[in-house]
Amino acid sequence: MEWIYNKIKVDSCVPINYNKGIQLSTFFGGENMRKITLSDAEWKLMDKLWEESYLTITEMTERMKEETAWDKHTIITMLGRMEKKGAVSYRQKGRAKEFYPLISREKASTEETKKFLERVYHGSLSLMLCQIMGKQLLTEEEKEMLKKMLEE
Repeated sequence: MEWIYNKIKVDSCVPINYNKGIQLSTFFGGENMRKITLSDAEWKLMDKLWEESYLTITEMTERMKEETAWDKHTIITMLGRMEKKGAVSYRQKGRAKEFYPLISREKASTEETKKFLERVYHGSLSLMLCQIMGKQLLTEEEKEMLKKMLEE
């Protein structure tokens, strides 16, 4: 059987009473949560800062050279954008700036997940789970874990 929800085609999914579902704003930390959106490139820099805070531009360039071909000017530009967004800051240590994250990995991933749900599933967590379950994208172990989480 096929269902259509907000112009999204869903195979083999039962209709869900969305009035009884989880409110997205409640699930993701409420409306007061500051929204910081990171580009794919910014995620790479944030991953390094979450692993090891207080990195200078030289240290960031060194750590990123295997993964990317970015020079220090690219990293300076990206860190400047991220600073304006409120994702990073720095402390002055001698002549160098040591950068550190202002947001946690959890907060950033929560905001990214919320953005994805809004864009792809019109904010419906139930619809996304229906799609995943219908396409057999979960292992039996993952299904059991999800079932236990939902029962709590």
